[in-house]
Amino acid sequence: MSAQQLIESLQLEVHPEGGRYRRLFTSPVMVNTSRGPRPTMTAIYYLLEQGDFSAWHRLSSHELWHWHSGGVLRVHRIDVNGKLTTTRLGPDGVLTLAVPPFTWFAAELAQGDKYALVTCTVTPGFEFSDFELGQRERLTQEYPKHQEIIRHLTRS
Repeated sequence: MSAQQLIESLQLEVHPEGGRYRRLFTSPVMVNTSRGPRPTMTAIYYLLEQGDFSAWHRLSSHELWHWHSGGVLRVHRIDVNGKLTTTRLGPDGVLTLAVPPFTWFAAELAQGDKYALVTCTVTPGFEFSDFELGQRERLTQEYPKHQEIIRHLTRS
């Protein structure tokens, strides 16, 4: 299938960080967190197309990325100590990747790939109030040695 066919068949919408998504599952079981009650788990389809990227952002929950089809995603993470790690998610890399809470992360397609489709599972479940989109100026001040990739994967 093409990216457009997947977008239509999966009924994907534009995501604020970039890419397209649709929520697949919200657990009916709730858990209390410091941010209030949350479902124990949520899951979305997430698709990136050539020329787009998932901008730097972070969550207050764990997130698992599960690769399904298409090309390779390069998932970049800056941990709480400022260490940058890049992981190839897809057919010639890992098929599942865990992102710890409060880790800045962003994703882009490997050169030449047209799209990648993944499922993202968040626990405790995702709420937009637990989502922080990275600001270029703030992130480059906080992590000056990573300014090139921060500039590349933020929107002005």
